[in-house]
Amino acid sequence: MKKLHIHYPAMVGLASLLFSGIATANPPPQAPAVAQPAQMVATVAPAAPTASNVLEEGITRLNFFIASGRAQDPVQMQRFVDKTIKPFFDFKRMAQLAAGPAWAQMNAQQQEKFTQRVEGMFLKAFIRNVVSHRGPPPRTQFLPPRPSKDASRIDLMARLLFPEGRTTRLVFRFAKSGGKWRAFDVSVDGKSAVLYYRSHFMKLAREGGIPAMLGS
Repeated sequence: MKKLHIHYPAMVGLASLLFSGIATANPPPQAPAVAQPAQMVATVAPAAPTASNVLEEGITRLNFFIASGRAQDPVQMQRFVDKTIKPFFDFKRMAQLAAGPAWAQMNAQQQEKFTQRVEGMFLKAFIRNVVSHRGPPPRTQFLPPRPSKDASRIDLMARLLFPEGRTTRLVFRFAKSGGKWRAFDVSVDGKSAVLYYRSHFMKLAREGGIPAMLGS
């Protein structure tokens, strides 16, 4: 199988997506104080983080981790992925999109196994590219989000500016589930990770059906 190469710009994107729910938004401004009995004083809950909060916080955390040099330690790299990255991607949604029509033909056990396979491929590519990165990270320029009629989904865009003048455009696809924003796809200069997997697995399906997709 041809490897999915996602250089550092994509790594920034991939990781940032994972941090859904990590960012802490500032609480909204409070109304002017009104005298109340002491026992009735209420606190204002902080606003829920938006997808944009999640993305910006994710990029900051990834850059910090890489700058610390810990990415070169296999144990710390795996721990970072398991605790910070993995929980914040919607791998089931990613797998469902990658499987296409074949998803409906799988039973629950096969869907779980296929999801695990997509997750494994994705995270291995992530680790390989983070570990192989050398040099300072590019500057990130956040662009206006792509409008969506569905309030539970949003596409966030960013441009990476490299010291030598090269630029890379990223699109992060988020969906809100269970009150949290999680990423299920990232595109690098128009090349989608989900579409890459779809093409790969459809080829396997033509050759050996669902068992081939599952690696059986």
